[in-house]
Amino acid sequence: MKRLAYIDALRGIAILMVVIVHTSQKVENLPSWLASLSAHGMYGVQLFFLISGFSIFLSFERRRGSENQPLLNFFIRRFFRIAPLFYCAIIFNLIIYGFGPRYWLGDASEVTWVNIIANFIFINGFNPYWINSVVNVGWAVAIEMQFYLIAPYLYRKVKNLEQAIGLALIVIIFSQILIFLLKGNSLISSDRLWNDYLYLCLLNQLPVFVLGFVLYFLMINTGILSKSDRAQTYPSENVLHKRAFLIFIIAIYLSLSIMSNYKIIPKHIAYSLVFLLLTLSLAFHSFSLLVNPLMVEIGKISYSIYLLHFPILFKLNQWFSNFLSINEISLEPIYYFICLFIILIGIVLPLSYLTNKTIEKKGMIVGNKLISNFEKKT
Repeated sequence: MKRLAYIDALRGIAILMVVIVHTSQKVENLPSWLASLSAHGMYGVQLFFLISGFSIFLSFERRRGSENQPLLNFFIRRFFRIAPLFYCAIIFNLIIYGFGPRYWLGDASEVTWVNIIANFIFINGFNPYWINSVVNVGWAVAIEMQFYLIAPYLYRKVKNLEQAIGLALIVIIFSQILIFLLKGNSLISSDRLWNDYLYLCLLNQLPVFVLGFVLYFLMINTGILSKSDRAQTYPSENVLHKRAFLIFIIAIYLSLSIMSNYKIIPKHIAYSLVFLLLTLSLAFHSFSLLVNPLMVEIGKISYSIYLLHFPILFKLNQWFSNFLSINEISLEPIYYFICLFIILIGIVLPLSYLTNKTIEKKGMIVGNKLISNFEKKT
């Protein structure tokens, strides 16, 4: 299926945001401005979720009427897209971190076999102790898999922009009311882990996916999608027009930031609205700074980068810190951060390219063969 260059570029932006925030968390005493700026990288996951909501609707629409068993085929595609590399990540993380206590276990003492099995069958997102304690960034995969369970139903029910906006408003309001009520009524013994879980869970993240539906219908209604779907170029459009749109996005971002600071709108939803506008702008006018061959290629291997970077960063930080200590080299925090990030990217990019070719794509080939066999039998 033909890919959209600006969507791959946005995935590239999203994963770089995530890598930046995780790298900054390893560095003590960063300048406050850099620590604050890097912290915004956590919302790269919301950019992934927004793109996922958009892409799922686009995928359903492209295949509509062309398959005998579209629902079964959807789940086969999703499983073989996600599972092979995630299973490798489970094993890799257990080798790196072991089974002992960690932040995402809360007051639990170890990773249990039940926890590990839950990760293998993708039900870890339903338990605060399981959602992120085996694979350190596995929570987003868990939420994606939960979203896939309801995506086909939502696609059948949401038919136009008005319905998508209506669903988004309903989901935002009710999810935040429920989150507010649940915060004061912990169902587990660790209040800290419970509150963390309430941020990560699908209930809190579902509005972001639904905003992806809104994005999809906005592109349909404005004619942007049909135009972008035909061309995979990197056009140079009117610079003044592009700058005006970019200034508009910045103004919206500042307004939403103020609203989120005053608790009028949750930050992850505010960022998602900004990402929605950014995606629209890139679909209409490809800013070469953001949509370029390098960023597109990073986006294509973003899933591998996402699963590989955290355990590699953990070991790299240990090694780099020991290296500096042994050689009596002192680096300012900002330079330590820059060096750590550059080395990490230098290691993770080629490894991710390799795992994308040898694990991700081969998994998708197996999935497509299964689908082909099922289609022939019906």
